[in-house]
Amino acid sequence: MKHFSIAIPELAQGCASLTNAIMAFSAKQLSLQGKLPEAVSLHYTDACYKLLLPRLQEKAFVAAGLASVLLLRMVQHMTGKYRLSKARVPYTNEGKDSVSTDLRVGHDFLGLDVFLNALRANLDSSVHAAIFVNMLRFYTHLALTGEQPLALLDSNCEWLCHELPMPTDSRRWEWCALMECCRAVNFVFDDKPKTMERWLELESQTNDWRTSKASYLDPIYSEEDTEGDAFPRTVFASETHDYFHAQGPVADDTTVAAFLYHSLSTLLLINNIPDDTARNDGFPTPEQIDRQSYTILRRVCGTAACHSDSVPTLIKAGDVISYAGHLLKTKVEQDAAYELLMKAEKQFPGIQPKEKIDRLASVWAGGSNMAHQLYIWRPWTSKH
Repeated sequence: MKHFSIAIPELAQGCASLTNAIMAFSAKQLSLQGKLPEAVSLHYTDACYKLLLPRLQEKAFVAAGLASVLLLRMVQHMTGKYRLSKARVPYTNEGKDSVSTDLRVGHDFLGLDVFLNALRANLDSSVHAAIFVNMLRFYTHLALTGEQPLALLDSNCEWLCHELPMPTDSRRWEWCALMECCRAVNFVFDDKPKTMERWLELESQTNDWRTSKASYLDPIYSEEDTEGDAFPRTVFASETHDYFHAQGPVADDTTVAAFLYHSLSTLLLINNIPDDTARNDGFPTPEQIDRQSYTILRRVCGTAACHSDSVPTLIKAGDVISYAGHLLKTKVEQDAAYELLMKAEKQFPGIQPKEKIDRLASVWAGGSNMAHQLYIWRPWTSKH
């Protein structure tokens, strides 16, 4: 079941706060597209808070309330009031200013801890699982664009990977890829030492997923990658079959999502190999890393272009473009990547921080001599 198009609206029929949250989210999208006054979204947001807040202490784990909080988080993000200001969390060494762990994504009022505890209390509820997964997807995007770690994930990853109820086998594979991505985000942006041991463990998990994943997660069509041309088209099946699903094939974007999360994990890890004196000659040079990152980026963009009717696909591809888009050198590539970013922006206004899109556009306009200014941080070089 597509919970956010079927189950959640059904819950709203008996919950005024969720009805107002849905209306606030829809009105916010329309207002950012110039089709509705901003005051309409503010009206529904205020109405939702007035109904929701008094009930939270006694009914914090009710699915309708959790769905309302998630939708309000998204409205906040589109308003620009849920952005993170810190560029990265520094090491907490003596002589350096430390950053409060409260800046971690999800470590806020009604954050991931509430959603996680609600899930533990309702393990047999597919609605609670769907709400948690969508909140984590959203927070993963916020963590990456805000360059902050995710709260609570490291201590709960093992349990979440094996215990979270999933309606289909394909959802399980996607979920494992998302957890890989969360671990990679935390490795890059948390304040723990970036040891080779940590990195090798994450790389091993990423490799295990790639080599053991089900064959139906492979693309059904994939073009050869010709450098400099338009992105290589890559098409994944839009239906996945699970024998435990009584209605047969399930139409969704799980195969694409699994590929994109895995690609993002790989991209983050290869660009953040620790500066360890024990590194041997088997590790790639910065030039080889750029080449591998460029290949991943082009394949992700080609996939998003073929699945551009899926807003989650465009958002995930946008995260990859925002992170490594400076590697695109030709106008054909840059224009195609920018079009993908704008398609996502049209469907979910404000999803990528404007300053990142503007900075990326300026790098493309300035040529390769400006590429060193962009985002990839490598501890053994001066690149940022």
